[in-house]
Amino acid sequence: MDEVLPHVQKRHPDILFAIVGMSPTDAVRRLAERPGVLVTGSVPDVRPYVQHAWGVCLPLTIARGIQNKALEAMAMGKRIIATQDALAGIRPCPETQAWWPRTVRI
Repeated sequence: MDEVLPHVQKRHPDILFAIVGMSPTDAVRRLAERPGVLVTGSVPDVRPYVQHAWGVCLPLTIARGIQNKALEAMAMGKRIIATQDALAGIRPCPETQAWWPRTVRI
């Protein structure tokens, strides 16, 4: 947040960065004191937040298996900004032209 958000807000001052998820730590809750940051805690359904988002940020440093967060964002056609850990097990095609040969190979 400290490294990225100020740069994003400089270019897009009206941006809202929503941190959606269960059991945020006290440090994460304090982030809501910053302008342009919303911390929701648990929500019954993340889809409305994802639906209205420009993209989904997944800065995970520890992850086990394929992350549902990434799959949900992909299923909703959202851009994903993520660490390698957040996308472990997901191997996107680097170019759109690569789709058909890889599909045929399956």
